[in-house]
Amino acid sequence: MMNSDDNSRLNSIAKTFLYAFYFSTLLVLLCNIMPWFQTWSLIELPLLFVPRWWMIFLLLPVAIINVSIIAKQKKCVLISIVVFILFYLNFNIPMNSLFSKPEGQAVSVMSINLGGRIEHHALVKKHIINEQLALIAFQETPKKEAQKIVPSGWDLHCVGQMCLASAYKLEFINSRSRRMLGGWGQFGLLYQVQVNEQKVYVMNLHLETPRKGFEDFQLSKLNFNAIFNNTEQRYLEANLIASWLKNKSPLIILGDFNMPVESSIYRDNFSDYQNSFGKAGFGFGYTKHTRMLGIRIDHILVDDNFSVVDAKIGHDVGSDHSPVIAKLVLH
Repeated sequence: MMNSDDNSRLNSIAKTFLYAFYFSTLLVLLCNIMPWFQTWSLIELPLLFVPRWWMIFLLLPVAIINVSIIAKQKKCVLISIVVFILFYLNFNIPMNSLFSKPEGQAVSVMSINLGGRIEHHALVKKHIINEQLALIAFQETPKKEAQKIVPSGWDLHCVGQMCLASAYKLEFINSRSRRMLGGWGQFGLLYQVQVNEQKVYVMNLHLETPRKGFEDFQLSKLNFNAIFNNTEQRYLEANLIASWLKNKSPLIILGDFNMPVESSIYRDNFSDYQNSFGKAGFGFGYTKHTRMLGIRIDHILVDDNFSVVDAKIGHDVGSDHSPVIAKLVLH
């Protein structure tokens, strides 16, 4: 049987975990408001790319030791949980699209990173039919595999393992290669697509993954250069794309950005565009899945020449990425 000193000690421990939960939610809120700096990547990257449900474990000891502490601070706990769900788990509620019914030419588009796993062509084809797609951006997809998916009569253009397929006439403009940054492969392909009487710019994007920074990190030597170099690479790629796309309109950007919307790199380079899922999607909208992690890093962005009517995450197609789908109206 525990005495009063033991109870007091346990309650102190429980309160410490609860305050740690409050502090973590405040940090998450600040991360969504305050600008990040490149040198802060040691803080930002773990916050963004570790499994985000870790914060729930801060509440478990409180519930186990003395749940009445939560009951006594229920308002603070409730506010913190709402911040956690909306700003960290990124649960999206499409308030804007509920009250707007734009008129104009509708275009349904999809982006999917197949990750070299092309066992389920039929699953991708099902999306094309069900969503009445007219434009698809593929990443990590060889041309010979894309040809097995794309409907007959569509235009298809590929550079390396990045392809754009279109029911409309497709014109390739140029690409950006990592050779200029000392790497390999393309990270951006720019096109013009003829949508009825209007030409639309379309960018197929596949930016560098932050995973390489973690893989090359040497904790034993406290060598953080791999993380800093990877962050710089990712920032340069995004900045080159953003600069290239200035004054190009109407514009659709589809692809694997390898970053969520709260990333400093995303906010510095892409926040001026409308994020289709942010505008019209409902739920968490995770597009990248591992055993422990769900995160939305694949996006469809548009400029103000479009309204987003609908956005969703498609069903599993055999990749560790899910397709992101949007229905757009061109003004």
